[in-house]
Amino acid sequence: RREKDKQAIMTLVLRKINPQHPARLSSDDDCVIGINPSTNQLLHYQNVHSERHASMSVECLQEHPQIQLRYDLLDADIYICAPEFLFHFTDNFDYEDIKKDFLRGILQSE
Repeated sequence: RREKDKQAIMTLVLRKINPQHPARLSSDDDCVIGINPSTNQLLHYQNVHSERHASMSVECLQEHPQIQLRYDLLDADIYICAPEFLFHFTDNFDYEDIKKDFLRGILQSE
């Protein structure tokens, strides 16, 4: 993947589960995930556990004509990172959590 896209600094491992699976209902991993179906690029990652609805920016929808929204995927908490990944934490010293801070920060800045 990194050979095709030099800007790909992290691969997020997801596992398919039933939307009613107890692991989803009892954790902070109750997420809606938006993916570009042709490249598998992560476009949207939103925890909906407390909100019970998902929202997406108009800019994201305009920039990406195809977005596949998935509610049947669970973050496996496995991240394959390029060396450049660490620079993002250095540059943004307020990042404390990969899911809550890094993913949101990277996706909002694109």
